[in-house]
Amino acid sequence: MKAYRLTTGAKIELFGDPVGEALIQNQTLREHQRIAVERAGAELVEVSRAADIPADEPYLSFPDDLYLSWGILKDFLEQARRTPEVPRILALSRNRLAEDLAVTQDAVLTAEHLLYPVRYAIPGSNKEPTPLLIDVQDGLALRRKMPTHVYPPGEMTTYLTGKSILQIITPVHVHMANMISILNRCADWKPKGLLGLLIRLGTHLAKKRGPRPKQDEEIPRALPRAFYKYLKRMNQIGQNCDIHPSAIIEGSVIGDNVRIGANCYLQFCHIGDNADIGPECCLLSSIIGHDTRLVTREWVSMSVVYPGCFFAPRYIQFGLVGRDAQVFPSMYFDYRLDGKPIQTWFRGQLVDAKTFFLGPIIGHRAKVAGGLTLVAGRMIPNGVTVYPNESTLVSRVPLDLPEGSILRAGS
Repeated sequence: MKAYRLTTGAKIELFGDPVGEALIQNQTLREHQRIAVERAGAELVEVSRAADIPADEPYLSFPDDLYLSWGILKDFLEQARRTPEVPRILALSRNRLAEDLAVTQDAVLTAEHLLYPVRYAIPGSNKEPTPLLIDVQDGLALRRKMPTHVYPPGEMTTYLTGKSILQIITPVHVHMANMISILNRCADWKPKGLLGLLIRLGTHLAKKRGPRPKQDEEIPRALPRAFYKYLKRMNQIGQNCDIHPSAIIEGSVIGDNVRIGANCYLQFCHIGDNADIGPECCLLSSIIGHDTRLVTREWVSMSVVYPGCFFAPRYIQFGLVGRDAQVFPSMYFDYRLDGKPIQTWFRGQLVDAKTFFLGPIIGHRAKVAGGLTLVAGRMIPNGVTVYPNESTLVSRVPLDLPEGSILRAGS
């Protein structure tokens, strides 16, 4: 079967990159789509419009601005082929997550579904495509408790699933696609041997049992030591890497010629070729682009850093940093203390991002000086340099000042 990728000519808002060049775990979106299609058992063909698709056999089609995991494509094709005479369109269940997502997507929200333009077409058929429901929450549920005064639901839930779909329009979507791609990669990993058998059995039983009933004082259970051995077996380490023996790496992909300093901790990360991670850095579920330099003691959580950056934020979470940017120590907030919605740009307008947490979005070649405070979701355009207020700067120091002199910032 052929899968036709429709060229949209779309560019990522703020960044200005062609949508196919968006980086997902240090690979372009175009490459992710090719891999997903081939792993789903189809042949990728690129066309500029739907009218150019030959109508001689059933086919799959989708626009080039969609992040698609191979798992969701495979499930969609398998189900569609069970009724080969019926045209299909990919659908997700309408729930709170789908409704929030629809605010910044071109997907169609109906009374029952969120419809994405992934189609299984039948040549010569005049029937409207029937929604084909794909369950993207069928993986292992990962739950983390949160204080209700910070996160009203009281518990954050994500699913370790290999089935995901998302339209890439803004840098926020690039960040989201990177985060869900980490979950897709973890769900796709198949451990071998006795440990793998135990892990698969435990995952199957946990899914079959469903959510545990909540208790007033539920005591968290410690994970077995074998779990951490499992995480280390997930690692993929490239060639010619210089990794200090004291560094701890779990569930991560490390490119070629990467340097990782002493006492670093990396979990579920993707590090590009020639990256340099300084001593005592802590990286959690983050992507670092090739040729990027992290200085020392940087704490980076659930963030995406494009290639070629000089990156020294000290603490950053839920952030996205463009290519060749320079970032220095400042306060990068990912949460609004006033309780108001975090807003983001979409189609030229500020809209509610429908998230409680969103860090800074820093454009290509932008420079962010130290000593700043960036509020949650703040976007810095390409090539812009951001300085603190002049009253906080020491810009000139006369060399003839006598001992005991007082020099005030801004003077």
